[in-house]
Amino acid sequence: AVQAHADVETLGGRSPTSLFLLSVARSGERKSACFAPAVAPIQRIEEEEIEGYARRLRRYEDAHAIWEADRKRLIAGSDVIERDVDLEALEEPTAPLCPHRIFEDVTFEGLLRSFADGQPSVAIFADEGAQILGGYAMRSENKAKSDGDVSKLWSGSAQGRACAGSAVPTGKYIGRRVRCHLMVQPRIAEQATGDVEIRDQGFWARCLIAWPETSFGTRLHKTHDRTAPALEAYDRHLEALFRCAPPTAADARILRPRLLSLSPAAKEHLIAYHDAAEREIAPDGRLAEVADFASKSAEQAARIAAVLTLYENPDATLVTPEAMENATGLADWYLFEAERIFGTRAVSPLTKDAEKLLGWILKRNAQTITIHEANHCGPKPLRAVATLDPLFALLERLNWLLPIPSPGRKATWWINRP
Repeated sequence: AVQAHADVETLGGRSPTSLFLLSVARSGERKSACFAPAVAPIQRIEEEEIEGYARRLRRYEDAHAIWEADRKRLIAGSDVIERDVDLEALEEPTAPLCPHRIFEDVTFEGLLRSFADGQPSVAIFADEGAQILGGYAMRSENKAKSDGDVSKLWSGSAQGRACAGSAVPTGKYIGRRVRCHLMVQPRIAEQATGDVEIRDQGFWARCLIAWPETSFGTRLHKTHDRTAPALEAYDRHLEALFRCAPPTAADARILRPRLLSLSPAAKEHLIAYHDAAEREIAPDGRLAEVADFASKSAEQAARIAAVLTLYENPDATLVTPEAMENATGLADWYLFEAERIFGTRAVSPLTKDAEKLLGWILKRNAQTITIHEANHCGPKPLRAVATLDPLFALLERLNWLLPIPSPGRKATWWINRP
């Protein structure tokens, strides 16, 4: 809603206010249920514009056909001077902008095609993000190129490449903005976030990632009003923001966003946040394993602060100290998420499974445990003796399980509770 209207001052210069987000949750966690009301105002405006777009397109096609006929007639004329003057005065009609602003499954080339004749400010919103993370762009032969392309979009630019048979115009697409929010299931997220090549390209460091614990088992039914005042206010406010025409060049496909500066106090707060993160990415620092995320965290905070400011006041010229304080709090939360997700990559699958098994063992109201019991009612992914044997051995080495001598009986361990 706001990325088309303003860029933001950061400690490294001017940046878009666009955000890239990834939300990870299991099927049935209500990803789509949250997605629908969040984008409803945008979809209403799209539907309205689509109705009139067909008429505007027909008028443009008729006008262009007349223009083309006049052009051919003038070119065929015999008076060279008169022909050149008339050709210069003959103005080609401008095609109406395609109204689509939301894409749920799009390639980089498809996005550039949309920029060629469509809206300059768009969003990639997918409540089934596996279509993108598991699709064409993430195949091994396309991965490096796709990640580099997306990273450029985050910075506010896109480059069309010359390819044989490509329908995408070459050249640099300036004055375009892209917002991205993918929602995926844990299995897809584990594969994607564990891909070293994607991370080395800098794609994940440009994303704000949320991977909460499951809410399954806690969502008891509550009767509530789906038209609650807060949701209605959000809906009206977002629609009003989208109905404000963004600043553009003479060519409406090129944005000319104004600069949203930092107030002195907001800038001072951002510098302090940046320096604190910088100190922690030293080799022995707390954020050393996620230095790529921490290095971009101050810019993420500036972008978030701009979004908060512009949502509150679309005509704002300065980021307020309050918005920056809230933004650094959010950026810090996302940084801790990155540390939790990416800072444990060195942990082996065996250790992760042992932690899962130990969590289940400690929740039981029992003093002892056998492999048979774990195989019968333990965590489902671990229910196999061949899987459990090394896990029990590891927990025994770590003194969580103490073997009980039991000749002639199944091996039994005493649970060494903390």
